[in-house]
Amino acid sequence: MSPRYAFLAILRAAFTLWLVVSIAFFALRLSGDPVDQILPDDAPPELIAHYTEAWGLDRSLGAQYASFWRAAAAGDLGQSFVERRDAADMVMERLPQTLRLMGASLLVALAIGLPAGILSALHRNTVVDRGVMTFAVTGHALPNFLLGILLIWLFAVILGWLPSSGRDAPFSIVLPALTLGTAYAGALARYTRGAVLEAMAAPHVLAARARGHGRRAIVMHEVLPNAAIPVVTVLGFMIGGLIGGATITESVFAWPGIGRLLINAVALRDFAVVQTIVLLITASMVTVNLAVDLAYGVLDPRVGAARARGARS
Repeated sequence: MSPRYAFLAILRAAFTLWLVVSIAFFALRLSGDPVDQILPDDAPPELIAHYTEAWGLDRSLGAQYASFWRAAAAGDLGQSFVERRDAADMVMERLPQTLRLMGASLLVALAIGLPAGILSALHRNTVVDRGVMTFAVTGHALPNFLLGILLIWLFAVILGWLPSSGRDAPFSIVLPALTLGTAYAGALARYTRGAVLEAMAAPHVLAARARGHGRRAIVMHEVLPNAAIPVVTVLGFMIGGLIGGATITESVFAWPGIGRLLINAVALRDFAVVQTIVLLITASMVTVNLAVDLAYGVLDPRVGAARARGARS
């Protein structure tokens, strides 16, 4: 991997982080005044003016924007308008629960998606293949909130096997993890199928077949190792997106993570909390994608060389 390729990848990541956080910053302030949202309707004008000045909302957008980045560079992400606490502390309190849900969802996606994709590729154009791809497309296309409600109706209401919300009951993480993991399992199955089919058509695999090697040996030693690189790349992108994808799932199941905190903060226009969560989600996705990008450049140097040539042209 060339230094130029690594530099361009880091530069793209930094630009993406700045752009997303900046869009969120201005969109929040154009959405309405948090003072009107938080204070009662009969609040006196003097009280409204006091909080407007105290929260710095009487300054221009440019001044607020510059102040935000200066404070963020110093590690200060602001205070919650609602709870009068550091926004970073509030987010860090919820982060472990989101990470717990992400880990369980990733296990569900791996346990379902990888075997399904491999099975579909090995039985191409059969009933098994069509069944797996139907599941993959359905799981990926079905909205999280709808799948979550269906799972609650079946396993909590009808069968009574699992709790419908919260995190304190035994197995309370099962339904949220199934809801979030199923969508990624469908996408992973499709990518795995494509990667395995591509690897099976490689010349060295065809040569192994011509030499009379058994199908199991070819799949284990020739196909799967070569199919792993694109699958790992896609898996990295999925890990980056899980923290953002958990938002709706946490709301459906009342899971006390940062996704549920984000929805409440948006409703109240709690700027500091929303900005902190957006910064965390974006930084997580950018970091994971950057790591995958750099790893791909190491695993396949042709990618880095091609992208460096494209940047020069």
